Amino acid sequence: MPAKFVSSTEWVALEEEGGKIFFLQLIDEMVKIKGLGVLNPIDTIGDSKVGDKIIIGQKI
Repeated sequence: MPAKFVSSTEWVALEEEGGKIFFLQLIDEMVKIKGLGVLNPIDTIGDSKVGDKIIIGQKI
């Protein structure tokens, strides 16, 4: 089976200060993400740069 690659512009990894990591697909629709809640990834983090701190609900 050939390897599948995903562009880094389509997915993002968010890391909590405690070290927990969330992988999100950058899509323009509301999605429920366990541990983060319901959000639209494009609206919430679409304009962020690598290394930016983002507040999602009560999470940073």
